[in-house]
Amino acid sequence: MPHRKHFFETFVDIGSGYIIAVVMQILVFPLFNIHTSYFNMLVIGGIFMSVSMLRSWLWRKYFHLKFYKDEKIDL
Repeated sequence: MPHRKHFFETFVDIGSGYIIAVVMQILVFPLFNIHTSYFNMLVIGGIFMSVSMLRSWLWRKYFHLKFYKDEKIDL
């Protein structure tokens, strides 16, 4: 059951971040005279979301390896 909880938390975290990123693009891009389609905004949000997921995973792995060497890690 803990694995399912971690998956759900990660899904909600990343999903809400993706939605916020796309909404922010819709609101902020015009202020900087950046005009693109909604599809492009979804793709840009997806790229940033993917990089964020990778960054988060790498930091989690680094800290678990550095500070929890003797404990079983679940990555």
